[in-house]
Amino acid sequence: MPKNFAITSLGRSGTLFLKTQMNKSKQWTVRHEGSQDRFRLSLSKAQERLSKDFYGEVNGRLRFFIDDLVVDKKGVILRNPYDVLISTCNRTTPFLTVSLFERRCCYRILDQQIEAGVPIIWFDKMTTDLDYLHSVLVDFGITDVGKDDLDFKKQNETEKEKKKFNDISDLNAEQIRRFDESCGWFVKKYFS
Repeated sequence: MPKNFAITSLGRSGTLFLKTQMNKSKQWTVRHEGSQDRFRLSLSKAQERLSKDFYGEVNGRLRFFIDDLVVDKKGVILRNPYDVLISTCNRTTPFLTVSLFERRCCYRILDQQIEAGVPIIWFDKMTTDLDYLHSVLVDFGITDVGKDDLDFKKQNETEKEKKKFNDISDLNAEQIRRFDESCGWFVKKYFS
C-alpha cells in the first residue's frame, strides 16, 4: 500500500478537485500547488516534502520532474485538451495567449510520462463516476474516505453554472486552428 504519492497534470484538469477529495482523509495530508510554489518549485523541495509517510501531492507543476521523484505511487490526470481549453476560457482568457510551443511541450511531457508507465487518472470518469473516484483514492492508499464522503456532484454543478463557452465550436476559427496545431496530436492519441 502506498505511503506517499505524486499526481500531476495540466491546469484546469482536476488537480484541485482530486486534492480536495483526497484531503478528506484524516490519515493523509494531500497538498495542491500553492502560490508559494509557483516559480520556486524544485525537485529537491518536492522530494523533501514527498519523503513523509501518508503525504501526497496533486500538483501540475510536478510534471516537469515527476520522473525523478521517489514515491510509492505516481499518476497523471488526463482531461481532453479541448475541454481544458473550454474550461480555461470560461475562467479566464490568458491560456489563449500561451505560445503554441509551450502548449505542445506541456502535452509532450504528459505523453512521455504515460509512455514511461505512469498510470492515467481519467478526468471525465473521476468527475462523473463515484465508484471510479473512490477507486482512485483507494488505489493511492486513501482508504479512510468512503463514497458517502465524496461530494463531486456539488462541485461540478457549480462549475456548470459559470460557463460562457459550452463547446469548442463556441470559439473563433483561428483559436481552434492554433489549438489544433499545438494539441491535436494529443487528442487523437488519447481521446479518439
